[in-house]
Parts: sequence; structure tokens; C-alpha cells
Amino acid sequence: MTATATTIIRRRRNGGRRAVRALGWLFLVAALCVAGWMIWEIWGTSFLASKAATEQLERFYAENGTAPDDDIPLHTDFNLYPPPFADMHVGGTWGVLHVPSWRGVTGVYGETLDGLVPIAEGTTNAVLNKGWAAHFRVTAGVGQQGNFALAGHRRTYGQNFLRVPELVPGYTVAVETPQTWYIYEVMDGSPHMVGKYDTTLLAPVPGDATWSEPPTDRVLTLYTCTGRGWYAYENSHRAIVNARLVGWVERDAGTPAAVRS
Repeated sequence: MTATATTIIRRRRNGGRRAVRALGWLFLVAALCVAGWMIWEIWGTSFLASKAATEQLERFYAENGTAPDDDIPLHTDFNLYPPPFADMHVGGTWGVLHVPSWRGVTGVYGETLDGLVPIAEGTTNAVLNKGWAAHFRVTAGVGQQGNFALAGHRRTYGQNFLRVPELVPGYTVAVETPQTWYIYEVMDGSPHMVGKYDTTLLAPVPGDATWSEPPTDRVLTLYTCTGRGWYAYENSHRAIVNARLVGWVERDAGTPAAVRS
């Protein structure tokens, strides 16, 4: 073999090694990018959304004060005491979702959760991605006859609905507005799972495929993404919890026992 041929072979081998090394670096950079994106999606977005939700809660209570701590009985006869309409204005927090069973539970960052989620109108990303519980505007108002439905992220962006599938019949879910407490109790059959594109859960009577059945109850629906086996980091299905209004009371009169417990 001539010196020229040997040199060519060596150059080809060195070129091959450089190509392999370059490809290895390319895969490493790609892996780091994917890992960085996953860290941002799971923890980064949740950090920012949790901060935004906390600011919204602080603003709500700064503007409206807190309800007296006195225990107060609920109005449960809706014919005699119809639940009042709430000012569900667009833009900003108009109410607070209370889930007593979520209090004291460890959160995403090891923090102790207080079971409070600010509520706002609309289900756009501008609302959902800031840690709000988002009201489907096609559904009923809080406390009103029909289906009052709220959506929230189970994974990423605050993960404020992460524990929705843990709510079982008999648990309390409440909504606080500047004027009123609305107290709901989780119904039999909750939680349950539906397909990703099943919109019947938003009908006036949840599950009515015709959307024409007249409602006779006052229902709260909590709606969030889930996967088979209730896996939180998938969105192939939707986790649903339904609760029935059991009473309401004026906020300035006190704080219902169901919320204080």
C-alpha cells in the first residue's frame, strides 16, 4: 500500500470518528433539550401558575375581606330561599373554590396546600394557565339550577385540580363569592372518567347527550384531564366529579361548618 493510500484511509477513519462524536453530541444536546422542556412543563409552569393564583387569592381577600368565623346554619329550602345570583364578571377573580379535604396535603413543591383555588370566567389558556379554576361560560351560574362546571389543570400550570379524582361521595366542595357561600356535596358515582371529547358532562343535566333535558337539580361539575388508570400526566380522558348544592348562606353572616372543618 502506498503512503498516499495509507493517508487517505487514516483521514477517512478520523473523519468517521469525528462524525460519530458529532452525532453523539447531537443526541446529548437533544436529550438535554427534551429534559429541560419536561422540567419546565411540569415544574416551571406550575411554579409561575401557583404564584399567580396566590396573588389572585390575596387580591380577592384584600378587596373583600374575610368572612366572620362564626358558625352559621345554611339555607337549604331553595323554594323559600332561592340561592342568589353571583357577579361572575369576566376578567379577574370573582370567587374562590374551597375543597376542605385538600387542606394540609403536600403540594408539588412540598408545600402544605390550603384547599383554595381562585375562580375566573372562561376556559382559555389565559385563564387555565394562571392557576384559576375556569368556569365554562356555556354552563349555569354558581348555585343556580342546572350544571355549573369548572375546569382546571391536573398536570402542569399549577396542577390545582391534581386531586380531583380523590373526591368521593359525601365530601364537601364550596364556592365563596364576596356576598355568598355555596355549599356542594359530592354525589354518588363520583369520580368517574369519560372520553376526551365527551361534552355531555357540560349539559344542563350532566350526561344528557341531547342537551334538552330540563334540569331539576343544582350541580357543580369539576373537570380535568387524566389518563387510563387515573394517570395524571396524560390527557386521553377526562376525570369528572359531580356535586349537588345542599345549601347557601350570606357571607357576612359567618362561615359554614362544612368549610371550617
